[in-house]
Amino acid sequence: MSYNLQGHRNGYQNWTHAMLQKQQQLPSDYQPPKCFFGQHLLKDMDKEKKHKDVCIVESEKTALVMALIHPQYLWLATAGCGGLSPQKTACLKGHRVLLFPDSGCMDKWRTQMQQTTGIDWRISAHLEHYPPNTDLVDLLGL
Repeated sequence: MSYNLQGHRNGYQNWTHAMLQKQQQLPSDYQPPKCFFGQHLLKDMDKEKKHKDVCIVESEKTALVMALIHPQYLWLATAGCGGLSPQKTACLKGHRVLLFPDSGCMDKWRTQMQQTTGIDWRISAHLEHYPPNTDLVDLLGL
């Protein structure tokens, strides 16, 4: 993943399945299952009966930086504003979830979460006071 000087992604990730589709080793309509960046950490949390809040952000970089700054939370990333869906959130059942969408995405995320059941969630509107696509790491100046 490449980032520009403002800390945002430069271009798109070249995924393995896309290369295999071009080589006709996978069907052209193949879509891999989607999950959160960091979702595998939920299993460890469940096994250890830890009751950390789960925080969800858009960017993988933001999830990593916030995990260093606030390790008392489990930080996951959607990998894009459109990366939140009821199917993807099924793994969050039984967890208390705090959502921190980038500015401009709050309504979209709220609509997606209203379609879920069994998840205790809250959404932060704090970033809506900043220019579009501002995330938590942008406020840190990183």
